[in-house]
Amino acid sequence: MGYVYKTFGAAILALRLGIRQTGYEQKCRTNSTAKLPHSVIFEKVITELTFEGGDADTNACVAGALLGCWFGYNSLPPQWRDGMQHVAWIAGKCEALTQTVGVEETISDNGLQLKYNGSKDPDTSIDGGKGLMNAEGLKKRDEDFMYRYLARSKDATEREKRRLEASERNQTKGVFSSLRGYLSK
Repeated sequence: MGYVYKTFGAAILALRLGIRQTGYEQKCRTNSTAKLPHSVIFEKVITELTFEGGDADTNACVAGALLGCWFGYNSLPPQWRDGMQHVAWIAGKCEALTQTVGVEETISDNGLQLKYNGSKDPDTSIDGGKGLMNAEGLKKRDEDFMYRYLARSKDATEREKRRLEASERNQTKGVFSSLRGYLSK
């Protein structure tokens, strides 16, 4: 079974667990109310899923997206929601996505018009909105990358050399290897 199916299966299961814990099924049958706030349920389901291991970050990401659709933004655990950096940027990207896929539409005086225009978004430009690098900047970036790469390579080679030396020292000589050494003298 591929990772996509495992992740999607985990997300569907998380969504079902979240729906069950809200008391939604009981509400359909009776007039009972949910036992826990949605933010507590969201956090509990995502945390339990993450502790299951596997490709935990991917599973939690997809499950969080489905649970977020079910519960809504305001039902995210406050310590997670309020601790996010660049909230305005990510909210803008989410709004742009909803407009691009046709979920959200904006009606103006002159008819249907989307607020988001991808060709005017600096993040979608070839340089990611950062500006193109000049020759000197490119050279500096390449040199820094090469330096880091060579330093890591050197460290890895030295670690492997030390490991092999330690392995040789720790090998016990058998009877025949001792005898071979004695006979070769």
